[in-house]
Amino acid sequence: MLARIRQRLLNEDGAVTADWVLLTATLVGMGFSSAASLRSGMNALAQDINAALSSASVVAMSMIGSGAARFQGDWSVSPVSGGVVGGAHPVPWTFMPDGTVFAGTIWAGSWTEQPDGSLAVSIRHHASGGTDSFTVAMNPNGLGFTAYQNGQVYRSAVRP
Repeated sequence: MLARIRQRLLNEDGAVTADWVLLTATLVGMGFSSAASLRSGMNALAQDINAALSSASVVAMSMIGSGAARFQGDWSVSPVSGGVVGGAHPVPWTFMPDGTVFAGTIWAGSWTEQPDGSLAVSIRHHASGGTDSFTVAMNPNGLGFTAYQNGQVYRSAVRP
């Protein structure tokens, strides 16, 4: 009987199978624990992406670019006095690709792009014949511009 027990203990048949079962079970367990730890991180990442996309602004393709191309088209313009933006003027300012600018039949003029990307604008009022000049700089968000006259904020504009 003792010989049989000894023979049974020394017999290696099935030992490899037992090793593979143990190894496979360990790997499956490690996979589950890794997935569980990654899940919380992935959920946090998904929430961050959702928050970023929810607060993102959509910009028209015509506003993307650099320099004068960003200014082209119609703008709803408001006077600024003492840092306070007034109501929008009913006649928009229109910047054309050929370097001209106008406000309906009120005034017309020309613009030239400056090295810093702003526009130097010179206009002539149709009724009085008087002239005026100012600088137009795109706001950092690209959704509007600010006009400066004699170093002071003069007008504020957004796309209508």
